[in-house]
Amino acid sequence: MLGFSIVANKKLDELIQTHVARWLRQTLRLVRCDPSTGLPQAVCSGFLVTRGARHVLVSAGHGLGKGAWFLETGMVVPNARESILVPLRGVWQLEEIKSGEPMGSPNIDLAWVDVDVEKLRDELKNEPRLKGLSWDLPTYVGPLDGVPSKSAGYGFAAWNRVEIHKHDDDAVLVREHSFEFDMAYEGDELDSQHYRFKLARKHQGHRYYRGSSGAPIADGTGQYVSLVVGGDEATNIIWGLPLVRYREVMGL
Repeated sequence: MLGFSIVANKKLDELIQTHVARWLRQTLRLVRCDPSTGLPQAVCSGFLVTRGARHVLVSAGHGLGKGAWFLETGMVVPNARESILVPLRGVWQLEEIKSGEPMGSPNIDLAWVDVDVEKLRDELKNEPRLKGLSWDLPTYVGPLDGVPSKSAGYGFAAWNRVEIHKHDDDAVLVREHSFEFDMAYEGDELDSQHYRFKLARKHQGHRYYRGSSGAPIADGTGQYVSLVVGGDEATNIIWGLPLVRYREVMGL
C-alpha cells in the first residue's frame, strides 16, 4: 500500500509540474517600475489573446493601472545578473484600459488593451541585451466561451515575488512561482460577477498569491474559463472573473 502511494504521488507531482510549467509559459509577467529609480513597485499577471491581426492583453483591473509598465521576458543575459524587462510605453495605450464601466458595475474587475505586437517585437529586436537570443511572446488562440464544470478541475500559475537584489552595477529581479491545481468550481458568488473555485489544499496566504491577479484559470485541456481576481483565506476560495460574459465587450 505504501509503495502504491509513493508511485501515485510521484505521478501526481509530475502531472502538476507539467501543468504548472505550461501555465507559467502562457501567463504574462507585468512589472510596474519607479520612473526615477527603475526599481519594481508592483506586479500583476495577464495573458495575450490573438484573434487574426488583433492582439489583446487581458488582466485584472485592480492590478493593472497607470504607470511605467514593463513586460518581463523571464530571460537573463548570459554571464550577467540583470533581468530583461521590455518597456510597454508606445506598445499599448493605457488610457484605453477599461474596468467596470462597460457593464455598468464597479464590481467588474477586468482590464484589457490592444497591444501593437509589431512594435513590441521591434522593442525586443532593439534590446542590445537580447542580441543573439530569441524569445517567443506567448499568446492564447483558444476559445473564451468556455463555462466551468463542477466535474472538472481547474488551475493557474503566476510569479509572486518582485524583489531586486543589487550586485555591483547589476540588478537581479528575484521571482518565485505560485500555483493552484485541481480547484473545484462551486458556482457563482452572490453578486453573480465572479466564479467560486474551491482550493484542493489550504489557502497559502495572500502574500503567496501576490502578483497572480490577472492570471488565466484553465481546465485540464488548457482552455481558459476565467482569470484570478482575488481569494478568501478563511474559506479556501479563489475568485475568478467569467471570461465568457465579457468576451463580446472586449470584441473577442
